[in-house]
Amino acid sequence: MFGASVAMIGAGTVLAVLAVSGAGGDSGLKAGQAILPLSGLMYAGLGALVRSSHPRHRFGWILAGLGLVASMEFLDVGYLAYVSQTAGLQPLDLAVWPLFWLHVPRLLVPITVLVLLFPTGRLPSRRWRPAGWAAGLALLLAVVSFAFSPEPSESPGGGSR
Repeated sequence: MFGASVAMIGAGTVLAVLAVSGAGGDSGLKAGQAILPLSGLMYAGLGALVRSSHPRHRFGWILAGLGLVASMEFLDVGYLAYVSQTAGLQPLDLAVWPLFWLHVPRLLVPITVLVLLFPTGRLPSRRWRPAGWAAGLALLLAVVSFAFSPEPSESPGGGSR
């Protein structure tokens, strides 16, 4: 998973650099999007570190998954910036859609799921199961509502809809 995250961040970086070099002025990239490759590498690296010493620990897998999400988001940002600066190319609607919702798990999983599972990778007791289910359901509803929201708005990931 770490290798996939690094590859996506590398490809997104190449596309973003090509977009900036060909833009002359406005490349469409926003300053807040610079955190995406850093968070992708951080989450993927921490996930790989935890999984190397504790392969079955849920924290390592969740962190690695968050690294993949941030890396996919950065690759998408780089692709859209590159396509917007290249004459004759139009971004695919399917490429714009992930920016609507990919930021939701990247922002909410660390403050919900990881807090509930800290430090052992399991809920503290059976009584915490409703809280775990509520957090998972709220996360799913947030992702679905952002993914299928009809109103365009500015996403925290930096992409506009």
